Amino acid sequence: MNNDVLIASLAARIERLEDERSIMALMARHPLSVDGGIKEPWLDYWTDDATVDRLADPEKHSGAYEGTYGKDVMLEELYSEELATVRAAGFCHAGTPPHIVIADNGREASAISYLQLISVEGSSYRVRRVVVSFWNLEKVQGQWLISRRIMRPLGHPDAIKLMVKGLEGTEEKA
Repeated sequence: MNNDVLIASLAARIERLEDERSIMALMARHPLSVDGGIKEPWLDYWTDDATVDRLADPEKHSGAYEGTYGKDVMLEELYSEELATVRAAGFCHAGTPPHIVIADNGREASAISYLQLISVEGSSYRVRRVVVSFWNLEKVQGQWLISRRIMRPLGHPDAIKLMVKGLEGTEEKA
């Protein structure tokens, strides 16, 4: 292997590692920003046309939000009275490290993780819900952004389908 080929190979591997690290950092910041009610830079984590697709939360921890909706409704949900109430009572989102698949073009990626909704109850904690969280991401001007997020609770028929798609790195279509 000549030096030019070796250097190009190493540069590509470093870029892929940096991309994976950037996506992991984005996914780690996301629930912390939601739980902190931090609008900025939370809105900057998403593409302009980003959507969330989720089923109704039976406990309505953030209100009656369900279906597919965009950033305007996401922001409304972030500041909902219901979410503010559970935040103050000791409610948080805890995610697992994601499995990330970056497309060959280096500009699109998908990730899959679990998200737990946890609350304080007396002197202990209770896991209220666990969802499969599937993320589509796009690299825009050198920064990874969320373009779509799909959440399904464990036990829902689509949860396993999302896991498989996430492990394969295939994009979930609407």
